[in-house]
Amino acid sequence: MPHATIRVLAVEDDPVQVLAMQLIIRSLGYELVGTAPTADEALLRFREEQPDVVLLDIGLAGTRDGIELAHELVALRPVPLIFLTAYPD
Repeated sequence: MPHATIRVLAVEDDPVQVLAMQLIIRSLGYELVGTAPTADEALLRFREEQPDVVLLDIGLAGTRDGIELAHELVALRPVPLIFLTAYPD
């Protein structure tokens, strides 16, 4: 019996990083259900796609960062979050 594919939402505002994430997610056999550059768009995609896991950049374009978005996401539905950042500190 085949196993269910894990559905991933990627929240990232850097187009180069989005492309890299898409390639990696798909090469690992996961389903990329969407990408979003802002917290508002991420919330919309999260509600629409019901992902199993969210890859979440800490620094996002817009008024809210990834930490604030994480609180909003888990308030809607508990889901595993994987935080990403390009900041060394």
